[in-house]
Amino acid sequence: MPEKVLDLLNEMTIEPNNFTLTLLFNACARVANDRAMRIGRKLLDKMPNDFRNDTVVLTSAAHMLMKFGEAESAEHVVKVVRNRGIITILNNCCEASISFELVTQFAEPTLN
Repeated sequence: MPEKVLDLLNEMTIEPNNFTLTLLFNACARVANDRAMRIGRKLLDKMPNDFRNDTVVLTSAAHMLMKFGEAESAEHVVKVVRNRGIITILNNCCEASISFELVTQFAEPTLN
């Protein structure tokens, strides 16, 4: 089913909003093949600034990057999350078998 979500992306005539971006990042994380990685990175790179402070969107993006094995990129995304959902992030780290080192980033104050 997540593969179908990625197929439907090509048929979209409007730009993704925060809800569709979250779903697309989730689909990319679940599929986690080369195609999904290209799509996910492209969506993240072109994500409008309006969504760069959206905790749900950024958490979903970080989860996707962790599934891709890109811990450093995920760490960068995590650092910009203003309202850190520690339970969500810990869950993502556990799912992706991310080291405790990344988790400790949540103890650092957010730079504004």
